[in-house]
Amino acid sequence: MAAAAIRKRPAPDQDPRVHGGKKPRYVFGSIGDYEKMEVLGDGAYGVVIKARDRRTGKKVALKWLRGCDLRTITLEAGCLAACRGHPSIIEIFDVATDAETGDFFLVMELVDGGRTLREEIWKPMDEDVARRMMRLLLDAAKKIHGAGIVHRDIKPENVLVSMFGALKVCDFGSATR
Repeated sequence: MAAAAIRKRPAPDQDPRVHGGKKPRYVFGSIGDYEKMEVLGDGAYGVVIKARDRRTGKKVALKWLRGCDLRTITLEAGCLAACRGHPSIIEIFDVATDAETGDFFLVMELVDGGRTLREEIWKPMDEDVARRMMRLLLDAAKKIHGAGIVHRDIKPENVLVSMFGALKVCDFGSATR
C-alpha cells in the first residue's frame, strides 16, 4: 500500500509539462521543415506532394490529409508505424502540422519512379517477375496482419513500384487495428 502512494518525479532533463501540468499526448513536426516541390497524386481524401526536408536535404513524400480529424491521422500513422521496417511497406517518418491552417501531413518515404502496380500490370511481364511481385505482396500482407492490422484497401492503385522493381504497399487510410 505504501508503495502505491509514492509519486515519481520527472527527470530534470525531461521536457517541461504544458497545459496545466499535463504532458502533450502527441508531438507533431512542423510543415515549415519541408519545402514542397510538386504534386505527385490526388485522391479523395488527400494530396501527395514531393518535398525536401530542409534539415537533412532528403526527398520525402507528404500526404496532405484534407479535413481529417486527429483520430483519423493517428490511426493511419499508427498503422504505418506498426509495420515499420518492412521492405515492401511504405515507411513513415513523421506527422507534421501546419500551425496556421491546422492541416496534417504524413511524412513518408519517396518511392523513386513512383508508378502504381495498376500502371505496371498492363506491360508484358515475365512469369518469374509476376511470381516475385506476388511473393513480395504476400510477405507485406503477412507483416501487416502480424502487426494486428487489416489494410482493407489493398489494390493495384495502392501498391507503388520503384524504378528498380521494388513494391511498396501504401495508403493505410482505411486500415484498422
